Formats: sequence, C-alpha cells, structure tokens
Amino acid sequence: MTRPAAPSSVLHGASARWPGRGERGSLILPLADTAFERMPPTLSLGELALQRKNEFHLTLLDREQAARLDAAAVRRLAARFERLDWSVRSRGHCWLARKPHAGGHALSVVLAVESAALATLRAELAAADTGIEPPCPHVTLYWLGDPAGIGLAGPSQWRERVLGELAIDWSRATARPRSDRWRLA
Repeated sequence: MTRPAAPSSVLHGASARWPGRGERGSLILPLADTAFERMPPTLSLGELALQRKNEFHLTLLDREQAARLDAAAVRRLAARFERLDWSVRSRGHCWLARKPHAGGHALSVVLAVESAALATLRAELAAADTGIEPPCPHVTLYWLGDPAGIGLAGPSQWRERVLGELAIDWSRATARPRSDRWRLA
C-alpha cells in the first residue's frame, strides 16, 4: 500500500478543451484524479472527520457568475479558452472554510493553487464590467456537511468564510490550525 501524501504539485497541464457549463450552471476545469490519488480518504480535524471529494476541479465561474454572462460573452470566452495556458499548480497551502448549513456549519479544506489562465480570464471579465471579482484560485479537497462545498467565488467570500490555514500531516491524515490566532469553535 502506498503511503498517504499531499496532492501533486502539478494539477493540470497547459492545454484544455472548452468545458462548457456544467449541470449546475457553473464553468469548471476538471482535474485528473491521479493528482489526488495518494490523499487519505478522510482527514481528521480534532474530533471531526472530513471526507475526501470524489472529484476535483478548478471553478472558473460559479453558477451565479456564469449566469451574468450573455450568450455573446460566453461565445467570446469559449473562442479564447483553448488558446490560454491552463497549467494549474499547487501553492502547498491548505485552508479551512466554513459556511452556515442545515442548522450547523459545512466545512471544506481547500488547496490554494496558481492558474495564470484563470487570472487572465477573470481580469478580462472584470474589465468588461460584469461585476465578477478576481478569483481566489483553489481546489476543494475535503468536506463535511455539504459535499457541494463552501463557495469561494472571490475575495469577499474568502474573507467571510475562510477561518485560517491548516497544518496537515498527510501520513497521519490529521490537520490542525497552523496558527493559534484562530480555532474551530
């Protein structure tokens, strides 16, 4: 059996085909499961056991953002999409996010990533006065309470929902706050 480990540092190569809108209306870039296959199936955070996602993706536009685009804007985006370098790399930092859900809270462990193409795409949309914020590029790795995730569409949601950075021991499948300035209360 292979020892549990962090996700690969390279999560996606440079080329990508236009994915179109997903069934929920969002625009996502699917990531290969092989980049995440050595992650443990659960991650302990104190008394909590978070479940590994069963698929991994980079959200380019959530459903609310995608709904703001008219058909012409979507066609322009699709035409430009395949010419961008869609390399996605891990920044090596994981964060814990929380939002109210079903009388309690939903939690997600997210991995900060770099994607120049996502930054370019969102900058172009912001310049077109769509009201779409710059991205906070991340990939959700684990969840508790809501498998759909937390939703971190931009800096305002990041500030509102992210509790802090985690220190993860991948071999033991455990996580703890990296700083004593925050805690899961």
